[in-house]
Amino acid sequence: TFQGQGVLTKVEGHASCWDAGAVLNSGDAFEAHVAFDPATTPSFIFGVTKLSFCNAPTHNTQQPQELLTTLVAANPNGCFLEVLATSGYPRICRLNEEGRVQTSFLDDFGAVFSALTMRCEDGRLTFSSGHRSLAPIVLTPGEEYRPCVLLCSLGASVVVTCVRKRLDQLDRQAETASSERPLKERRLAPAAAFAPYSPSRAPAQWPWRISS
Repeated sequence: TFQGQGVLTKVEGHASCWDAGAVLNSGDAFEAHVAFDPATTPSFIFGVTKLSFCNAPTHNTQQPQELLTTLVAANPNGCFLEVLATSGYPRICRLNEEGRVQTSFLDDFGAVFSALTMRCEDGRLTFSSGHRSLAPIVLTPGEEYRPCVLLCSLGASVVVTCVRKRLDQLDRQAETASSERPLKERRLAPAAAFAPYSPSRAPAQWPWRISS
């Protein structure tokens, strides 16, 4: 299986605003993790977005805070979780009747323990941490999805791991050759927000750019 790990860091943008992030090159079936340490991990948002949406003509947002709203609106309900710094409690992101993102705590899930895990396979998305998990979310048939991470605080960093669930033989050979590469860091700024990120492969060029 594909193994990759790296650090995402927000280096520019507005303070306390979800205006920087990355889409991971994972393939259509994957398991992704964001590590959580209550002493060091900042608040982050973890979820999936349609590949067709990212490949669409350039998306421009008039306000930086519209980035999260645009993502939540473009994908099935329940595809994004916000994890709070220090406490580790996750909140689900949904659109309210006014078209704004509203977050709410999850019943009986508790705080994230060591990492938040997201699995996507056979058209279903699940979130889990430790022994706790959420009910699977049914994704739109015929769409491909990729994991994405959003960061809010300037200087914030998270450690991300992504495992592809299915590979053809050429992919396996390529990943084996790159498996010994050291931990890498991806610096995020709004001008390059949502450039695809793969710690074991050179990122491809995506058309999505966020204007701030």
